[in-house]
Amino acid sequence: MRSTCYGDDTAGHSTVATSHRATITDNQIRGCSIGVFLETVADCVAARNVIADCKIAGVRINRIHGEPRNLTIERNTISGTPIGVAMGGDTGGVVIRDNAIRGFTKAGIEFSYNVSRVTATANRFVPATRTTPIVLGQPTTLGSTPEEQLAHVNIQNNRVPRGHDQESLFVNRYRRVADVEVGQFVRQ
Repeated sequence: MRSTCYGDDTAGHSTVATSHRATITDNQIRGCSIGVFLETVADCVAARNVIADCKIAGVRINRIHGEPRNLTIERNTISGTPIGVAMGGDTGGVVIRDNAIRGFTKAGIEFSYNVSRVTATANRFVPATRTTPIVLGQPTTLGSTPEEQLAHVNIQNNRVPRGHDQESLFVNRYRRVADVEVGQFVRQ
């Protein structure tokens, strides 16, 4: 099963999300490409889902035309996916909190293509290896015109295993960064 919430206005190419107030909760999602896909939506919650063994990501947030905004990803258990939570495109506010993200091989959270206005707090990360990035800033094209940017991101109070490589907690490959705050990771 895959849950998709899609709010793009393909006819009018609106810059405003056209799907609102969706709630995706208490699902068991296994073995698909992406577990929960929130694209161009607003005021949505994905909570208390058990997402396992997806081929790309447990949760994906994306922007086509309308800005995804006021999204909450909380209290999910995500395991065995390359990326726990993947995000691309400017957003009007995403909160990723209190999730258990385990066994990921690429990143616990990945930011790609101009990500902005994100808070990630109180998540528990257990990566596949001690050098797997917990948070990865990965622009789609380095040197593009205009240059992609990571902006208004707050990463605080997340837990990682003892012995996880310090350099792999936040791996940022963006060259343009504005107002990105990365606090201490709690080691357990």
